[in-house]
Amino acid sequence: MNAWTPLGDVLERVERAVVPVPGESYRQVGVHWWGFGPYEREQVDGSDVRAPALFRLADGDVLINKIWARHGAVGSVPAQLEGAFVSAEFPTLV
Repeated sequence: MNAWTPLGDVLERVERAVVPVPGESYRQVGVHWWGFGPYEREQVDGSDVRAPALFRLADGDVLINKIWARHGAVGSVPAQLEGAFVSAEFPTLV
């Protein structure tokens, strides 16, 4: 018997894409290692965003840092980070 359950069996991917607009400010979120969860990193102007889209977060989303997932960089988005943004390197699940 396998004790692991694939995330896709209990959560689904969500993408709330927003095209960055020069002159608008976007709160950026990162994810701490070892399960310490999401945190606000910085605010950036839309003209400084190199990605074609950012992804808006909602309270309770499960956020994974793809690059550092092996170090436990995953967590639930708290209410105070609702409306902040991440890049495509941070898959978001509900």
